[in-house]
Amino acid sequence: MKIGIIGLGVVGNAIKNGFERLDHKVLCHDLKLKSTIDTVKETEIVFICVPTPQDEDGSCDTSIIKEVLQQLDNLMYRGIVAIKSTVECGFTEKMILQFPKMALCFVPEFLRERCAEDDFINNHNVLAIGTHDSFVFDKLVEAHGHYPKNTIKLKPTEAEILKYYNNVFAATKIIFANIMAELCNKTDCDYTRVKDAFIKGGRCKDSYLDVNENLKGYGGMCLPKDVRAMAKLLEKLGIDFDTFKSIDSDNSKLKTTVFNGMRLK
Repeated sequence: MKIGIIGLGVVGNAIKNGFERLDHKVLCHDLKLKSTIDTVKETEIVFICVPTPQDEDGSCDTSIIKEVLQQLDNLMYRGIVAIKSTVECGFTEKMILQFPKMALCFVPEFLRERCAEDDFINNHNVLAIGTHDSFVFDKLVEAHGHYPKNTIKLKPTEAEILKYYNNVFAATKIIFANIMAELCNKTDCDYTRVKDAFIKGGRCKDSYLDVNENLKGYGGMCLPKDVRAMAKLLEKLGIDFDTFKSIDSDNSKLKTTVFNGMRLK
């Protein structure tokens, strides 16, 4: 299968290498390659993996994606367009209306920055595809080969929410773990013993729950901006909860633990 990738950041590079291992022909467009959008014209599926940085008000800036979609439309691209960049809930549906001749869908990735390629190939627990079209769903499942352990078809907006669900929940676990670690420190208790006992209860996996002097608040490219974007979205929708604002605020009190832009665990 011919697959196009627009944007060779963490996600773009990871899926490029993963798809090549499945013997797909992968064609890439990225500013650093000095390529043009025409590179992906003859592909069956093109994955958009461009940045969606935090806007001044904390919301998600999707201007680069819109620019790419317009370029693909001008090119009269008629393959499947799969958005992988994190976007505000409802964005894909709006783009489907704006570009009715495109087979648009949203396909979130749940890759950790430090081991993105390995996660895509070996830890691909779920392939969630946000689409109304069964052909699009089947084609994307085919493209991913044997990597995903599970596949699920969602509405585009459901898939967008799922991406935030994953990232904001990770941030929530980190802050919760830090609060409990502080409580243990103040009461002369061993946080790791408490945490390990909780994990043995089977209610939760231990990811993002380790805390020590060298491993505290969250950082990196995704979690901070996604927590703020979700807080801003709730505000826009009139959903009166302050939890995500508090998570962002509490994280600012902690030493952010990052290595090359990534939290270690």
